[in-house]
Amino acid sequence: MRTGVGYDEAVELMLADDIQHQIFHRDSLCEMLATMMYRQKLDETPWAKYVSVSYYLMADVLLESWLEKGVVPADWPELRNLTEDLPEILVSRSSEEEDNLEDPDFDGPAPESAEVDPPQADAAGGESSPPDSDVLILRSKRKLKVQRVYSSSDTSENSDTAPSKKLVYTPSPKRPRPSRASDRPSKKSGSLRSKTRSSLDRVRSLLARKSFEDLSPTELAVIEIPGREILSWRRRGILTQRTPRKGDHEDQTPGFPGYSPQKTEIRYLAQRWTPFEGAYVMLRAKKPWDVVFQNRVKVLYFHRRADLSAKVLNLLEEYLEYVRDHAEAFWEVLHWFTIKYKPERDEEDGDLDQYSVSAKLYRERAAGHESVGRSMGARIRKYISEGVPASLLDEPGVWKYPVKICHLYLTDESTLNAAGKPYSLEEQIDMAEKAEPGRTQWTKYCTDSERIAHVPKELRLKLLSPDERKENPVSLTL
Repeated sequence: MRTGVGYDEAVELMLADDIQHQIFHRDSLCEMLATMMYRQKLDETPWAKYVSVSYYLMADVLLESWLEKGVVPADWPELRNLTEDLPEILVSRSSEEEDNLEDPDFDGPAPESAEVDPPQADAAGGESSPPDSDVLILRSKRKLKVQRVYSSSDTSENSDTAPSKKLVYTPSPKRPRPSRASDRPSKKSGSLRSKTRSSLDRVRSLLARKSFEDLSPTELAVIEIPGREILSWRRRGILTQRTPRKGDHEDQTPGFPGYSPQKTEIRYLAQRWTPFEGAYVMLRAKKPWDVVFQNRVKVLYFHRRADLSAKVLNLLEEYLEYVRDHAEAFWEVLHWFTIKYKPERDEEDGDLDQYSVSAKLYRERAAGHESVGRSMGARIRKYISEGVPASLLDEPGVWKYPVKICHLYLTDESTLNAAGKPYSLEEQIDMAEKAEPGRTQWTKYCTDSERIAHVPKELRLKLLSPDERKENPVSLTL
């Protein structure tokens, strides 16, 4: 937390019944909430009730991740008593110290009304603070600036023998030291903890409320369709979320899948990869991306070539050539399998050689994605700055590279096809493309209406008739 306030002010701030979570960075906030959930401290934290459900969902996922790894959130330290940490200058001075009239800090004898009196001659017989008191007693001829101290005591005991006066700091009633009784879990009904759990259930699907180990074979085959209010659901048994923000992009490119496996269960998805490694290598040898490119949409749906300048048509041709040369990366980002390329932490004596093929596939795919994906935004901006209409890039025949990868979930081994056998890799790709035609850049498995459903409404109003489309090819050479 960075607020520019001292420790005691920070304590007062955090004890206030007000919105405070915006002070923290998101990751730090989620870690605090996860720790409070584990330690059952939500009801004892006034500002926790103002935190939105989305943060609790992230904290819940984080806590599950910790527990699965055997990580237990550390105990928070007790609130500090700053009187114990004051510099030695504030400690009672010895009576042997001589008054130095040349000392610039010495201002002469203190008046009777002053709060600081000279120390007693006998240090051993002088007054001392009770051992269980946090009262600060200053005995010095020097005028010291009183420092603000967070104290657990509001009063001090008077000595029967010593005539010295005390300079006592009385803390504000707004800063009470938390009682140790607060360490006991709250038992009140309708607690924030139970309300938070109830709120989390409202944003989870029915299957998302169950653990992965408790899913039946039938449930492992289910693809849940989340409503707008659902933030966590299961897809083929894997806990799923909407793909997190990437850079400046909050949402996925329109028309493409926008979900991803949650990190707490991505290992279950990776475990399904190994049996399909060989089939994936054989599929890649057939270069399916070339087949998709040859079967792409080859006519314009919203533009007439006669309305486009020669420069724009040349730039369009240039872009199509780029897509052709990098069709592999376009295909892979739309068919993104979770590759297990190394042993898991709990796998003993993991043989790295058995992952060599998958590791190579993983590296090559990452390199292609880095090359095309990172430069795509700048490439599109360049074309637009040179006069290419932005609407031209919404044409079904002009391929788009999604801003977020499109995960393709492999089925669990218990999920069988109509013949009673596990689904092959090609069967699973075919099912995914039929369900989400954007994975094929709308080359098949979709009607014209589905092909342009994601296009802005004002552009759909300019839809050309089928005959006009035939007269307006996207390219004259490709």
